[in-house]
Amino acid sequence: MAEKIVLKELSDLIKDLVSSCNISKEEAIAIVSEGINELKSELNIKQGNSEFKGEFVAEILDSIPDPVFIKNDQHRWVLLNEACCRMFGYERQYLIGKSDYDFFPEEEADVYWEVDNQVFKDGKEILNEEFQTNPVTGEKRILSTKKTLFTDSDGNKYIVGVIRDVTGQKKAEADLKSVTEAKEKLFSVLAHDIKDPFNSLIGFSGLLKNNYYSYDDDKRLKFINIIDKANRENLMFIENILAWTAGQMGKIENNPVFVRLNDIIDQSVEIFMSPISFKEIDLVVVKQPENPEVFADIFMLKTVIRNLLSNAVKFTPKAGKIEMKYSFLQDGNILLEIKDSGCGMTEEQKDCLNESVFCSTPGTEGETGVGLGLKLCYEFSLKCGFNLEFDSEYGKGTGFRLLLKTSV
Repeated sequence: MAEKIVLKELSDLIKDLVSSCNISKEEAIAIVSEGINELKSELNIKQGNSEFKGEFVAEILDSIPDPVFIKNDQHRWVLLNEACCRMFGYERQYLIGKSDYDFFPEEEADVYWEVDNQVFKDGKEILNEEFQTNPVTGEKRILSTKKTLFTDSDGNKYIVGVIRDVTGQKKAEADLKSVTEAKEKLFSVLAHDIKDPFNSLIGFSGLLKNNYYSYDDDKRLKFINIIDKANRENLMFIENILAWTAGQMGKIENNPVFVRLNDIIDQSVEIFMSPISFKEIDLVVVKQPENPEVFADIFMLKTVIRNLLSNAVKFTPKAGKIEMKYSFLQDGNILLEIKDSGCGMTEEQKDCLNESVFCSTPGTEGETGVGLGLKLCYEFSLKCGFNLEFDSEYGKGTGFRLLLKTSV
C-alpha cells in the first residue's frame, strides 16, 4: 500500500515537472532520480556520523581508568564505562536502566540519591566521600565520587559521575596517623623515663666516689648493685630503642637458622642474674637435656625471650617466683612458657599490647620502661611466626606462651 502511494506521488511529481518546466518526461525522471540519490547519500552520511560519534564516545569512556557513569533524572544508569562495570561487578547490560537500590544496601543507596538530588536541585558539582559494599564480594570500600549536572539540548538532565577508589589511600593515611601518634607518645614517654636510670647512675656513683673510704663494704656493695642494675636497664632500654627503630625502618629481615634453645635460654638468664639476685626472686628454669634446636632468627628470638624475661623480673616483687620452661607439642614444635607471680596487668595495660600506644609502667622496685619491650616481642613474633600469647590477672601475675618451630 505504501509503495503504491509513493509511486503515485512520484508520478504526479514528474508530470508537474514536465508541464511547469517545459521539459521532456525523460528529463523529469532523471531530475527526480538524482534528487532521491542525493537524499539517500545525505541520510547515509548522517547515520554514519551518528554511529561514528556513538562509538567514539564509548571508546573514550572505556579508555578512562576511573569508573564513569551517567544517570538520568530517575536515578537510573543510562551509560557506564568498563571500569565502572568492573567496580560494580556486573556487565553493562545488567546495569543499564537499573538504580543503586538494585545492587547496594539501602542505607548506601539513600546517601547516593541524596547527593544526586542535591546536584539536580542546585546544579553544582559535588565531590563526596562515600562508603560502598561490593554487590558481588561484599567487600567494603571508600569511594570519592564527583557528580556533575549535564543538560542536553532537549532540556533533559543527567548526572555524570566519576569515581575514585580511595580505600587504600585512607588506610595508608590512618596507618600513618597511628604510627605518628605512637611515635609522639613514645618520644614523650622517653623524654621523661630515660632520665631516671641516668639519675641513679650519676647520683649513686657520685656518692660512692665521694664517700668511698667512709662507707663500709656492705654499703659499697649496695651502691655497686644499684649502679649495676641501672646500667643493665639502660643497656636493655637502648637495645630495644635501636631494634624498634630498625624495625620501623624495615631494616630488620627474618633470617631463620637452626639454633640450640637451651643456649639461648642460658644467655638470656645470665643477663638478669644481678636483678634476680637483688630482688631475691626464685627463678626456676626447666630445660630438656637434649638441648633441642628451633628454627628461628637468632637476633629476634633472643630479643623476644630477653624482653619476656625482663618483663617478668621487672613486675615480680621481692621474694617472688618466675618459672621458665618448655615442652614438645604433638606436631613436634616447642611451646616456651614464662610465668611470674608479679602484679599482673590492668585492662588498660592489656590494651596497650594490642594498640599502637605505649604505657610507661614502673616495676616493683621502681624499674623504668615505656612498654617498648613487649611491643618488640609482638612485632618480632609476628615477623617470625612465633605465635605469642599471654594471660594476666591483676594482682596474680602474668604468663606468656611462645610457640617455636623445630623445622623449616
